[in-house]
Order: sequence, then C-alpha cells, then structure tokens
Amino acid sequence: MIPTRPMWAFRLANERRVFARRASVAGGTAYVTFSYDKRGFFESRLFALDLETGSEKWSYTVGHHTNEPVADANGTVYWSSFEGNVYALDAGGSLLWKGPGTRSNISVPCLLGDDRLVVPEIAGAARATWCLHRGTGQTLWRFEHGGHARTVHCHGDRVLHDSFPAGTDEASLYCLAAVDGRPVWSVTERGGFSDPVLLGDRVIVLSQTAVQAYSLGEGRRLARRPLRPEDVALQVAPISTAEMLYLWREHSPGADAIRAVEPALSKRFLGGERLTLHERWKVRDPRGLCAAPIALSGAVLAYLTHDGVVCAIDRATGTRVAEVPLKTRPNDTGGLRVAGSRLVAVHGREAFCFSL
Repeated sequence: MIPTRPMWAFRLANERRVFARRASVAGGTAYVTFSYDKRGFFESRLFALDLETGSEKWSYTVGHHTNEPVADANGTVYWSSFEGNVYALDAGGSLLWKGPGTRSNISVPCLLGDDRLVVPEIAGAARATWCLHRGTGQTLWRFEHGGHARTVHCHGDRVLHDSFPAGTDEASLYCLAAVDGRPVWSVTERGGFSDPVLLGDRVIVLSQTAVQAYSLGEGRRLARRPLRPEDVALQVAPISTAEMLYLWREHSPGADAIRAVEPALSKRFLGGERLTLHERWKVRDPRGLCAAPIALSGAVLAYLTHDGVVCAIDRATGTRVAEVPLKTRPNDTGGLRVAGSRLVAVHGREAFCFSL
C-alpha cells in the first residue's frame, strides 16, 4: 500500500496564490507544473524532477496559465498554455517548437499515433481543434466547430470531443477521422455532453440529463439512461472500463463523490438496445476531490482531497483501505499519477513521490 513517508518532497517557495496540475512521468522524470500570481497576472513554471531523488534537472517558465504536461516515450514534453500555444520541450528542457499561436485558450494535448497531437481551444473565444506534428509543430489539420471543447480523446483512427458554442444551450459530440479531421459523425443535444470514453466499439458519454451509448462506427444512439437530479455534474473517470464506469464529481461543496456503476447493454424486443446501470458502490467525501481518481493497482483506486490526504479505496467495494496525509495547506488543485512502482502526488505548491 502507500507508505506514510514519501521518498522525496518538492516545494515551490516564495510565490503567491499557487495552484498545481497533475504530474506527468516519463523516462525516470516527473514533470510537475505550478501556476502563481506574478505582478497582477499569472506565470507558470514546469519542473523536471528526478523520479528517484526529487532533484531538479531543469525548469521552464511561461508567462500565463498552463495545463498539466504530457510526455511521450521519447522524453519530449508537450505543455499547453492559455496564451494559445503548445510548448514542445526536449528531455533537456530546450524548446523545440511552440504553436499553433491561436488567440484562444487551449486545453491539454492528446497524443495521437506516433507523430501527432490534438489540442482543442477552450473558453469563450474557442472555435477550433488543432492537429499538430509532434516533431515540428506544423498544423496538419484544423477542425472548426465554433465552441468550447472540454476534453479530447484519441482512439486509434478516431478523435472524440464535445463542443459548446457560445450563446446557445445546445452542444455537439463529434467523432473525427484522425488522418484529416473530417467529421465522421456528430450528434447534438440541449444541455451538452462531457467526457466521452470509448468502451469497445461503443462511445459512452454523459449529458446533463443522461448516460448515453453510441456506436463508434456511425454514431447511432444505442441506449440512453436518464440521470437522477443529484447526479448532475458527474464526469467519467479515464480509468473506466467496459465492465465498470467510475463516475466522479468535483467542486460541489460537501457533495464531491465517486460512484462505481456497472453498465449492461441488452437487446430490446422491437430493436435497439437498453442501457442498464447498476450502482455497485458510492463514496462521498466532503473534503472535496482534486482531479479524477486513479488506479493505484488492479484492486485499489486512489484520490486526493482538498486538505491534502491521499485516500486509497477498494476497487470492488469502495471501502477505504488507507489514508496518507501530505500535511499540506488546503488547496483544491493538484492530483495523482502512478508510474510503475511510483506514485507522484501534487497538491498546491508541493509535490511528493511514494514507493508502492
């Protein structure tokens, strides 16, 4: 399980109003980013820390808000900024390229295949999703959808994402061809979509009113299960599988929670499919959740609370099996990342590494 003492701890000193993102780990390095107030605006700094010792290898600073870094197998780090650029940094911290230079904020890049990444524009000025070459930053395609996209998911030759155009209460779910950004299919619904995930050949997605299943090939709706009013604002955790959906909620004072829901699709008598959801357990934590829960092992999940406690729960029952306080100040930013036998926890202005 999680030791009570970390292998190492790292602290960003001297900065004000600090908030953190989840770390990324690759090639024996933990990539940790913090944003903080700097002369009335925000600045961000990315640290490359040795995974075994916590010693600083290098750092890089950007004069804006940034997202969590993404690292590929070659040690290249892709770090997106709200100034409209992805910064590609090599394993030594040198800038390889930055782009696409859009005027909108952009979200976390999604790595696509061996040589591309996809990054969506977000917030009020958002209109497009970009596919860039990972080696050069060249724009390979640009899909204009006219709205804010929460997340992008890349699955083989398909790219899934939602879009919320400004000034409307309707949103669309798009499935794009990865090779050229061409829409393969799309569906539109009032109230919007969030966090599409691929389970086999089905796309499972949450809207404000229902959990829905679509066929990946043609976007045909296979099933729809209404949500209860208390389930509004749930998200699908990336650790979800075809056998179990893990739904979670953050930034809901006193009501942050994780639910394990078993999905089952069955044939209807007159055609189509019925989606049945069986809730297996629910964990509500009034301390609040920092980011989505992760898989600590095959049998254990973990999440981080706003008061800096790493909580481990049984994957099958939701029973709490361990709690490790980081002894940090309350903060609602950060998260957990597992890489082999190492757990990296980032909370507020501090980062920790545990040996599992």
